[in-house]
Amino acid sequence: KMESGVLDGKWRRRRRGGKQNNLGPLFASACASGRIHLHSLENINNKTDDTDSAQQWNLSHVASSEEEDASSSSALCLALAWNDFIDINSDDGVPDQIISSYSNGTVALHQVSYAESETHPTIKMEETHRWNAHAMFGCPSEVWTCSFLRGEENVVISGADDCTLKLWDIRQTQRPTHKIGDSEFEAGVTAITPHPSFEHIFAAGSYDEYVRIYDNRKMDEPMSKVHVGGGVWRMKWHPSCWKEEVDGSRKDSGKMLVAAMHGGCRVVNFHAINNQSGGDEDSAEILSKFTAHESMAYGADWVCFDNGASCEDVAATCSFYDRQAFLWDPCANNP
Repeated sequence: KMESGVLDGKWRRRRRGGKQNNLGPLFASACASGRIHLHSLENINNKTDDTDSAQQWNLSHVASSEEEDASSSSALCLALAWNDFIDINSDDGVPDQIISSYSNGTVALHQVSYAESETHPTIKMEETHRWNAHAMFGCPSEVWTCSFLRGEENVVISGADDCTLKLWDIRQTQRPTHKIGDSEFEAGVTAITPHPSFEHIFAAGSYDEYVRIYDNRKMDEPMSKVHVGGGVWRMKWHPSCWKEEVDGSRKDSGKMLVAAMHGGCRVVNFHAINNQSGGDEDSAEILSKFTAHESMAYGADWVCFDNGASCEDVAATCSFYDRQAFLWDPCANNP
């Protein structure tokens, strides 16, 4: 049982051998208490056949971050991300890490380690570094979002209520390596998501109702941007973006599902990513929209139904005050 509300959560996508052979999928949750909890997904009846009726699953708690000290006990953990963009299939000795961001303006780095065991490895999570990342008018600013970046082992990104996006080298965090402020963002930066397959590419969402695409090698201006009709809270790349690592296809590599708060939800396609070339606002288009939510749309993700011959994509979105969740066709405009 969680001791407080859960504000963000991420599955660990990295597949590695060695000490982790017996480890189920790991889920990290960011909690209002300021702590991070890790749970492992386990098949509790040990069935190996593919029939749905035979599978029973359970999330078992395996590790937690240390309790916050008195000086930071009031800080909420707002967001987190794994470093699984380094190499999803790697067993190269690079440790599993989690980056997390907080309501008191700080960003923290955690190392996840695994001890030998014949059945389940013992997991330990240790905070290795924390720094003051964002402030506004001399006061700490909520850091709404953070992430690692594919292709950059030592780079993390943070976005906050101070209308800035910052890139950091985790080996030296006295100052950011790059900062984009109110010359570009007209409101807080609320969501960051690196592209799963293309190195250096990431998306940034803001309360100013725009999703922007950046290449960290050229940060002077976005590769592309699009207005989505509401403040951006969640962005999810199309599932095929993850498959590009395997089959080399670029189908739907620029497609993204966006939860745009009071504006509902959008499916966006960024042609600049499909072409891997620079672009402007016109290089992105809204493919479809969903406005049936009667309050702020905060959650969005893709659901894939595999019918054997093909995989059907469905958008799953949810809203807060009206407590509603919907499944809808991302290829059609909905009410």
